[in-house]
Amino acid sequence: GWTTGQAAKVTLHSLLTQKQYWTWEQEHANPPDQGQNTIASVSMHMQYTGVAMWGNRNATLPQVMLFDLEKQVANFTTPGSMFDVSIFYDALADEVHLGAAGKHVHASVMGNGGDAYGLVYKVQ
Repeated sequence: GWTTGQAAKVTLHSLLTQKQYWTWEQEHANPPDQGQNTIASVSMHMQYTGVAMWGNRNATLPQVMLFDLEKQVANFTTPGSMFDVSIFYDALADEVHLGAAGKHVHASVMGNGGDAYGLVYKVQ
C-alpha cells in the first residue's frame, strides 16, 4: 500500500474453499525516506502469481517476485521501480515466463529511462 511505514503484503486465497494458502510480507523501506515499497501489479497463471513492486530507492528490495501455491519461489532486483508484470506458465517446458516493465529509477525519484525484463523460471 501507499501508507508510510506499512509493509507490502501479498496473500493467496481460494475463493472456492476460502482456504488461505500463504501470506508474504515485506517490511517497509528502512529508513522510511527510502521510498514506498508499493505493489504495482499482480499477474496469475495456473498455480503461479507474479508481483511487480516499486522496491526502495537504494534497490536492495526485490521488485519482481514469483510465488507458487505454497511460497515465494523466485525474485529479481532491478535498479528502479516496476509498474507491470505478466506471467505465463508453459506446462510442456515446465517454465514460468515473466515480463516486467518499469522506470529506471525509483518511482518517487525524478528521472528518465525505462526498463523491460524478460525472465524465465525453470520449475524445480
